[in-house]
Amino acid sequence: MILMDNQKLKEEIEQAKETVEGLPEPFKSKTYDKLLERILDAAYGAKSQKKAGNVARSKKNVAPREDDIVQRVINDLDRSKYEEIHNLKVLERSLYLLRIVREKLKIDGLSPSQIASILTDKFRIKTTKEAVSMSLMKTHYVDRIPTVNRGARTYQYKLMQKGEDYLKKVLESEENE
Repeated sequence: MILMDNQKLKEEIEQAKETVEGLPEPFKSKTYDKLLERILDAAYGAKSQKKAGNVARSKKNVAPREDDIVQRVINDLDRSKYEEIHNLKVLERSLYLLRIVREKLKIDGLSPSQIASILTDKFRIKTTKEAVSMSLMKTHYVDRIPTVNRGARTYQYKLMQKGEDYLKKVLESEENE
């Protein structure tokens, strides 16, 4: 989509050349590049492509924004269907929540801060990310995956089969009491 006609574009480019004419060389070329980028952005209604040499390194296992996931869980889950979560300990609550979000919302894995936020805000069970992290850290019930969120290292926990089996036993014994 072209927002600027060719004649206007040529005039803008000439004006950019005149603007940088008296500058010393390192500043001249950088300023001209910036001006040209702005002109092209205005002309074509989108940001121009970066040079291939300036491609940023990609980070492995970069998690989606935690707030977005937490908000989705809070909005989409009906807490009245999961009353048994209130009778469980921190480890079991965390495992149960991992199972719920995987089965109902197709979210495979949460960080300790996400788990704590959901338990506190959605289920009204006060807990901390430290308590969640301590309970999950050394178990064989979850897969602990290092991730980066907003520049900080964290872990994402995914429920494994051993965790499913353990949770099933806990929930069955909870029903029998």
